[in-house]
Amino acid sequence: MTCEPRAKKPWGKYSPHGCDSATSHPEVALRPYTDNEEANYGIGCEKTNLTVVDCDHGLADESALLDWMLKHDIPQTLIVRSGRDGEAGFHLYYSGAEPTGSFELDGVTGELKGVGSLVVGPGSIHPSGKPYTIFLDKPIVPLPERIKSARKRKIEAVQPDTVIPEGSRWVHLQRTAGQLRNVGLSEDGIYAALKDFAVHHCEKGETYPDEKVRELAVWAASDKCDGGPTGIVTVGKLTTTPKGYSMTAEEWMAHDFSAEESESLVGTETNAIIRPLTKNLLIAPDKSFKTTFLMRLVAGLAAGKTVFEQLPVRRACRVVYFHAELNPAEVQQRITASVVNIDTEGRFVNVRDIRTHLIDEEGQQFILETMQHYKPDVVILDPWQELIRGYDENAQKDTSLARAFITLLIETFKCTAFLIQHMGNDESKGGRGHSGMKGWRDTLIKLHRPNSGDIVRVTVEPRWGEKVTFDLAFKDGTLTPVFGQPKVKSVQRKNLVAFFKQEYPEGATTKQVAEGEPYQGMTLDAVKKMLQRAVDDGDLVKTETPPVIWSVPTEEESC
Repeated sequence: MTCEPRAKKPWGKYSPHGCDSATSHPEVALRPYTDNEEANYGIGCEKTNLTVVDCDHGLADESALLDWMLKHDIPQTLIVRSGRDGEAGFHLYYSGAEPTGSFELDGVTGELKGVGSLVVGPGSIHPSGKPYTIFLDKPIVPLPERIKSARKRKIEAVQPDTVIPEGSRWVHLQRTAGQLRNVGLSEDGIYAALKDFAVHHCEKGETYPDEKVRELAVWAASDKCDGGPTGIVTVGKLTTTPKGYSMTAEEWMAHDFSAEESESLVGTETNAIIRPLTKNLLIAPDKSFKTTFLMRLVAGLAAGKTVFEQLPVRRACRVVYFHAELNPAEVQQRITASVVNIDTEGRFVNVRDIRTHLIDEEGQQFILETMQHYKPDVVILDPWQELIRGYDENAQKDTSLARAFITLLIETFKCTAFLIQHMGNDESKGGRGHSGMKGWRDTLIKLHRPNSGDIVRVTVEPRWGEKVTFDLAFKDGTLTPVFGQPKVKSVQRKNLVAFFKQEYPEGATTKQVAEGEPYQGMTLDAVKKMLQRAVDDGDLVKTETPPVIWSVPTEEESC
């Protein structure tokens, strides 16, 4: 899998599902390098049937490592030295993927990286700037029992003998994180030990969200930890640690948010329609093709394919769609129609289960377990009214609990949420239920079906962008563009053409456009993509031989 440059973290751009993105296909594994990106690479231990003994502390140099191995009858194998400064670190590769966890043997501490873990491969660059290098090039041999037993003793030293009830897991995880810090484990060591704690000592621990475990490990390894628990925030009937950012205005302006959080999922470089980590509300009267529209749109998201030209898809996403109204046979029919001419490659998961609920504890737990299993980039909740059944949709105290849970899903799983809401009798007043929904949402999608015909008017209103309106026709169980409908040109596209006519009537290079006042701050690659889309839509033309010149078409070229 691909890791971020000079880092151990999987790079979401190329490995969106962490260790699950590990691949044996060279064309996929080498993609960042063919894109001329500086990147590290990680080895998925579970998929390669490896356990890597990561020696973090207790070894001064290579001689000390060899003496330690000889003293404890640990067989030689492939060994990589970390590029970190200061105390030496080593990765000992052994066959047989064991559960991930911490270990201690004769003053040497670290982690066993196996199931669910990765290790940065030799040749990658440590944050220190130094490379990971092969110290001992030997055939990989099975993991010795001596190391396995060291792992078990270490874990048992900080774990209880009884199974911890589901409702008490978080407090015990916090306490254990502080204990692990006090025995000198690194962030990765604390993370590995907490994962082991959850699986082996907590009720339903194997489904505990990985993001929460990592958050605790980061806290425990930081200066903020004194060995005791952090504060707890209660959200409905669930508990979670505080999330978010607390910075001065100057720090906010200087902070570099990742592309995963800033680039749109749907839209263009200049008009973000659906952004990551947002709440998107679709409202329409009954029988207005709400589910039909959204299933087609998110099937395109799963495939990374644009199905409605006014809503261009920027990249492929893993989608989980929770259905609470249609029966299973109807869901099957909608899925069949939604994926026509689309290959979702297993990234479009549909769930129909009566346990699904946004307020009841059992229903929330089912959603959390499903999300943890599939780790989606996008989650669909259809419809709102059925997902809060038994509660009052007009009551702030009930609806706020459901909204808080959806926000928790977004923050915990770093996903984008879509929610379908039935329209009230008076369409001018928006969706049915409490008015709190209006201020809570980010992008609003409205469907209108005049005279109950087969034409649907779609209006999309991003909180931060330009409104988009277009018509679709219902045909063969899905929605398709209306034949002959004129293309809707955005204000940004009109401004781009005007920019050329005013500044570069004879044409310009990509660099010249990027230096223009409206486009300063965009990368050359983003500018090039914007210009190419304009060419594809017939608004611009370009030369085919270097240097590439972009220009407004003449009357003859337009014809």
